[in-house]
Amino acid sequence: MLSGLHIIDTHKTGLVFEIQKAEDPSTGKKYAVKIMRVSSLGNRNHQRLAKNEWKAVKSLKHQNILSYYHFGKKNKRPYIVMEWVDAVNLKSYVASELPHGLTNMSRNKIFKKRQWAGTVVRQLLEVVMYIHRHNIIHCDLKPENILVADGDILKLIDFSYSKRTPFSLFSSTREISGTPSFISPEQIKKEKTTEESDIYSLGATIYYLLTGTPPYSGRNVQELLTKHLKAKHKPLYGHVPGVRKEFSTFVDRMLLTSKSQRLKNLATVRNDIIRNGIFPKLEGPL
Repeated sequence: MLSGLHIIDTHKTGLVFEIQKAEDPSTGKKYAVKIMRVSSLGNRNHQRLAKNEWKAVKSLKHQNILSYYHFGKKNKRPYIVMEWVDAVNLKSYVASELPHGLTNMSRNKIFKKRQWAGTVVRQLLEVVMYIHRHNIIHCDLKPENILVADGDILKLIDFSYSKRTPFSLFSSTREISGTPSFISPEQIKKEKTTEESDIYSLGATIYYLLTGTPPYSGRNVQELLTKHLKAKHKPLYGHVPGVRKEFSTFVDRMLLTSKSQRLKNLATVRNDIIRNGIFPKLEGPL
C-alpha cells in the first residue's frame, strides 16, 4: 500500500519510529505512516514492535482508537499505515490550555473546562474498557499516547508495547516497559502486566489532566520510580477545587500500589460520571 502513497512530510521522529504524513494522489485522502528509523534496523526488539502493534490493533474498531489499514516493509523497514488526524497529544494540550489543570483558573473559564474534563475522562474510561474486553493491555498509557482532535475527541495511539492476553509476543519481563511518570508499580518490579496495570496508568493520566502534573515527580528517574512504589499521592479532593469526593476516591483506588487492592471495574467509574459528573452539576458559568 505504501507504494501508492505520496509522502508529504515527516511529522514526528522518535527513537524507534518516525511518523510521516502521506496522501493518496487518486483520492486526496491523508494517512499517517509509522515507519521504523534506519538506525533501529539492527535491534531485534525494535523490529518486533511494529508487528506487535499491528497484531494487537488490526481488528479493533472504536471511535477513540486510530484506524489501522496496512502493515508492510519497505527496504526492510517495517511500517504501518494508519488514519491521519489533525490533533495534538494530551500532554501538549494540557501544557498549553491547562498548565495547572483545573486548580487555578478564572471562575468563568472553569465551567467549560469542567465540562471538557468530564467528556475527556469518560472517553478515556470507555476506550480502555474496550481494549480490555478485546483482551488487549496497552502497557504504556500516558498523555503522549492520547491525541486530542477538535478540542475534545480522543484517539488512543501507540500499541507498540501492548500485550494480548493470555498470550503475547512480549512475554519476558526482564526489561521495564512504560513511562516513568505513569508506570504501574508491578511494571517497575518487572512483574506480570495485567489490566490493573493499565488502570494505574489511566489513573495517573486522569490525575495529570485535572492537576497539570503527574501524581509523583522526582529529581531523577530512580526517585520517581521509588515514589510509585512507596509514596502516597495528594488526593484530588481538596486539591482540585470542587471535584466530587466520590470521583476523587475512584482515582485514589486506581492509583493503589497493591494490584490486588486496586480498582478493577472501570464501568463503575464511567457510570458514576454519566450520572453525577466529575464536578457537581452547574446551571451555567459562575
